[in-house]
Amino acid sequence: AKEKPRRHIVLVGHSFGCEAIDKVAAQLPVVDLAVFIDPAWDDFTLAPNIKKYLWFRRSDLGIEREAKIVGANGAKVIKGGHNDLPHSAELVAEVVNAVNGLESSRQVTVAP
Repeated sequence: AKEKPRRHIVLVGHSFGCEAIDKVAAQLPVVDLAVFIDPAWDDFTLAPNIKKYLWFRRSDLGIEREAKIVGANGAKVIKGGHNDLPHSAELVAEVVNAVNGLESSRQVTVAP
């Protein structure tokens, strides 16, 4: 019998999507990587089955309330506003590096 390659589960959320991916993660057996990009409004607790996470916060304060992720620390501040973050080259590079570090035989690349 051939061994199936391991598949990794990576969830990415921005703003209100951060709490949504945390809720989805809680329903899965394991999540290899969760990426939280400037969670907004309601605080939530990090799902215990998330093996690794990246948490990015904005440097510019806007009208959106910054949510806290209970049980998580080490949020990285990225220059820009709430809607600038998903387009940040620094953020994208860090996410790609994290995905590539999941011991996958396939490498992710991002076009310039």
